[in-house]
Amino acid sequence: MNNLNTQTATFIQVSDTADQVVNLLRKRHQCPRIITDFCGPINGPVISSKGDMVYMGYQEEDKAIIPNAAFRMHDEIMSAGYRDLQVIIGHEIKIIPEKPIAPVAPKREIDWGNVTSIASKGLLIAMIGMVVVPMYALAGAVLLLDPSYNIVLDDGAGTVIELMRWNSEV
Repeated sequence: MNNLNTQTATFIQVSDTADQVVNLLRKRHQCPRIITDFCGPINGPVISSKGDMVYMGYQEEDKAIIPNAAFRMHDEIMSAGYRDLQVIIGHEIKIIPEKPIAPVAPKREIDWGNVTSIASKGLLIAMIGMVVVPMYALAGAVLLLDPSYNIVLDDGAGTVIELMRWNSEV
C-alpha cells in the first residue's frame, strides 16, 4: 500500500480592518491569531472544526479568569478607532479516559488554593460542561483548559481574532 502525503492550501480572505488590527498588535510585539473556524457574533457554544476548542460569548463571571493584559489589548484596539461586536471566550477541550491510568490515593488535606480557584471559575465551567459533556459522554470525561480571549470585529465579515491565550493551571 502506498502512503501518499498530500498538502492542501487554504486561502482565507481577510478584511482590511482585520489586517489593520493584527498589524497594530504585532507592532506592539503581541501575537494575535485570526480564528477561521467561524465568524461571529455567536449566540451559543461553537466547537472548532478540529473539535479541540469550544467558544462562548463573554459573561461577567468570566472576568475572574481573564488576565488584565487581555483587557488592555482590547482597549488598545478600541482606542485606535476599531469596533467590535462581541467578546468570545474559548477553552481547549481535553478528553480524558473514563478510567484513570494509575490509581489515585485519596488526600487527607484540603487544598484551599485549588478550592478558591475552582469556585471562581465555577459558573462558566459548569455552563460549558452542561453543553459539551453530553456530546463527548461516550469518550470519557472532558476537561476545559487554556482559555483564550477573542473579539469579533465589526468589519462586515465578523472576523474573530484571538487576542490572548493563557495557561489556566499556572
